[in-house]
Amino acid sequence: MSLQCFLMNLPIRWKFSLLLAAQMFILLGVSTLAWFNLNGGVANQRSVAQSTPRVDALAQARHRLMLVRAEQLGILGGANAKGFVEKRLPKLQTLEAELEASFVKIMANPWSSQDKEALATGIESMRSYIRAFQALMGVAKDSQEATMKDVFMKANLRWVEEAKEAFNGVIAAGGCQPGPRGPG
Repeated sequence: MSLQCFLMNLPIRWKFSLLLAAQMFILLGVSTLAWFNLNGGVANQRSVAQSTPRVDALAQARHRLMLVRAEQLGILGGANAKGFVEKRLPKLQTLEAELEASFVKIMANPWSSQDKEALATGIESMRSYIRAFQALMGVAKDSQEATMKDVFMKANLRWVEEAKEAFNGVIAAGGCQPGPRGPG
């Protein structure tokens, strides 16, 4: 007896019961999949919530370094203009103070010892970049040549690049995600 013949000979009540059982089985399967996906989504959301303060601290420090760099380049460009440097230095000092506050915020987050070491290297590179500004300022005041502007644009960039590489290395290695390289 074939399946088709068997189904044709079943009473209508049994056919509806089989249909209901099949629908319940499918609904159970879909519900189970939804449950696992929902739990996975909640776990991913917790993971993102844990790493967000660390990523934010790194992004703020990089952003503030670029603000300091832009202000320094502006000051270097106008070093020979009377009163310009004196007018812009308070803004530069404010930006540098905000950058230092960013360093404190970075190191206040939980990092692995390997990540702390990389971050300390990046922070020290940023501080070296800031300290080197005074030497450039002396050159800028003594220089009357327009060609020096290109020199100022490229000056001390190695420290900026070192800092970016250190921060990007921490992010790429998973230092901003909980797990084996996360807090601990």
